[in-house]
Amino acid sequence: YDDEACSQAELIKATKACSIANSSATHHGAKSTSSSKKIPPLKLASLDLQPTWEPYVLALPDHNSRAQYSFAQWNIKDSIDAVKCSGFPRIDLCIISNLLVY
Repeated sequence: YDDEACSQAELIKATKACSIANSSATHHGAKSTSSSKKIPPLKLASLDLQPTWEPYVLALPDHNSRAQYSFAQWNIKDSIDAVKCSGFPRIDLCIISNLLVY
């Protein structure tokens, strides 16, 4: 990330992200840096078949995090798509992990 090379419009584009995983996935927090203060806080949703991940996802933000985390139980084989399940109007970035075992 280079402050000088990015326009304000480019910095604002990706504000929503979604992680889709099965219960063996590991989720990591998004940390703030001094240059990230120009970027709106990320809205991150974890969609997982295993509902016991919820407290771990909700515990991710710390005092340095500007990200907002949410969790929803979701089965990739159901008819509800990831966007609807996430509660976001759109998903700009989706990280899918460990679905090969599914």
